Amino acid sequence: RARQGSDWVDQMLLGGMLKCAEHGYRMLFELVDTHDDHVERELTATLAALQPDGVILTPPHSDNPKITAFLESRRVPYARIGSKGKAGGIPLVMGDEDAARDATRKLIALGHERIGFIAGSTEYSLSKWREAGWLSAMEEAGLSVDALCVSGDFSYESGLAAARKLLTYSPRPTAIIASNDQMALATRDVAEEMGIAIPGALSLISFDNTPVTTFTNPPLTAIDQPIAETVSRAVELLIATSRGEEMPALPVVVPARLIEGGSA
Repeated sequence: RARQGSDWVDQMLLGGMLKCAEHGYRMLFELVDTHDDHVERELTATLAALQPDGVILTPPHSDNPKITAFLESRRVPYARIGSKGKAGGIPLVMGDEDAARDATRKLIALGHERIGFIAGSTEYSLSKWREAGWLSAMEEAGLSVDALCVSGDFSYESGLAAARKLLTYSPRPTAIIASNDQMALATRDVAEEMGIAIPGALSLISFDNTPVTTFTNPPLTAIDQPIAETVSRAVELLIATSRGEEMPALPVVVPARLIEGGSA
């Protein structure tokens, strides 16, 4: 998940390693080049070297049919973070659509009618879910969404381009939801460059709530992704599977929550 940065990986490892240790397991982290033409050979080598009791897949690999089919063929239990996983495995999601809907409703309650949305990379299913949450709240309130959704790819640079596009509209949005912190920080910088005060003239809400959001001026209002908790839950479910225990309703939802900062 390179686009999302090292903070996501750190939280994932923390949640997974602590839960594994609690049950007498070890968590091993392995990088696999899934864009390689020889992905099956790489996965075979990885499984042979590690001999895992279970595998946790992170986005976008959790929805990669080559990987999931390979694990199915080897009968290796696996969990899929950020996937609704109808084709197999144990899918876990972090309530992205509901979180985006709640964030949009909050902005509408504050009086905003033109709310822009910067979407993430289409490589990730969660990008579509976040956009869907924004869209449903806007439609629910009878507000126009025409040209207010601009695509990014989770990078700071794509956030700059998206924010410049949104903030040069006439009339421009009075609020923007960015699909991750890097694109939100880019939006903040573009607003500052254009002399648009946050939150006075523009409200801004981000996704992920990585530590950097608390050091901005103002601190970002952000949707906190329960990454450590989700990976911890994935470990629990894989262990339960190995013991033949009954699974809960799938996908398992570990809900996100909105953290109030000073940007909305």
